[in-house]
Amino acid sequence: EEGLAASIAALPPLPDIPLWVLAATDHGVDPATEALWQQVQRDTAALSPRGRFRRVAGGHDLHREAPGEVAGAVLAIAGLACPR
Repeated sequence: EEGLAASIAALPPLPDIPLWVLAATDHGVDPATEALWQQVQRDTAALSPRGRFRRVAGGHDLHREAPGEVAGAVLAIAGLACPR
C-alpha cells in the first residue's frame, strides 16, 4: 500500500479540468470501511483544482437510483468544460 501511495504521489497533477465525484451513501459495508471509502472519494475529487465532491443518497447504481442528480452533474460539468 505504501508503494502505491508513493507512486500516486509522484504522478503529475491533473490539468485544470472539472472533476466531480458523486459518492453513494449506501455501500452496505461497516462504518469504518464506509468512512474510508468516502475519504478516498474526497481525495479523488481534490486531485483537480476544479474538483468537487458530493454525497448522493443511494448505492452503487446511482445512475438508476438518483438519475436526476447524475444527469444534473453531467450537464453542469459539460457547461463548465464547454462554456458558450
